[in-house]
Amino acid sequence: MNLCDIREVKALLARHGFHFSKTMGQNFLTADWIPQEIAAACGADGSHGVLEVGPGVGCLTRELCQRAAAVVSVELDRSLLPVLAETMADAENFQLINEDILKLDIPAAADRYFSGLTPLVCANLPYNITTPALRVLVEADRFETITVMVQKEVAQRIAAPAGASDYGAFSVYMQYHTEPELLFDVPPDCFLPRPKVTSAVVRCRTRTAPPVAPAAGRDFQGNDGS
Repeated sequence: MNLCDIREVKALLARHGFHFSKTMGQNFLTADWIPQEIAAACGADGSHGVLEVGPGVGCLTRELCQRAAAVVSVELDRSLLPVLAETMADAENFQLINEDILKLDIPAAADRYFSGLTPLVCANLPYNITTPALRVLVEADRFETITVMVQKEVAQRIAAPAGASDYGAFSVYMQYHTEPELLFDVPPDCFLPRPKVTSAVVRCRTRTAPPVAPAAGRDFQGNDGS
């Protein structure tokens, strides 16, 4: 099954009685080059375990399973569980957690599922939880890199240089903890349903040492744009 083919995806979702939820920010990819490029960008191989957030129907998940030793996807929407049970049935290195990423004990999950592996994050993050999700992933202090597709303006904010118009509190926070790199844009017509905004992929490599005094990165508490 081609999980980026609109006709096949619609038939799959109809078969399981799935309906898109605006409150969960669900937009599924319909261009197969995108999950391929995102999975390649995260750098996963047989030495890595990958945590994915919001797998949807599993198009990125499949790509990750072909590269990494273990893939764990966190999905809040219970109606997607039977969909993923079908699409990921042949992936022996895949685990699904039906929980809210904002409430999950991420360090414990990483230690449990990725023992002996180097943990990474690779995900198409739901727009409505981008900032808090990135914050809990960073603060888990387990991941070598965090590679995510988010709304383009948020990706630009994450990587904005000091003094730029979109440089703000979340820029400081992410750049204190990681080294962000903008990779590529993803247009709205690559999704089902089509969002109103352009997306972008950003890779954030965790810093081994802070670039400035510790207090500079500890005070971010707000939601700066997603």
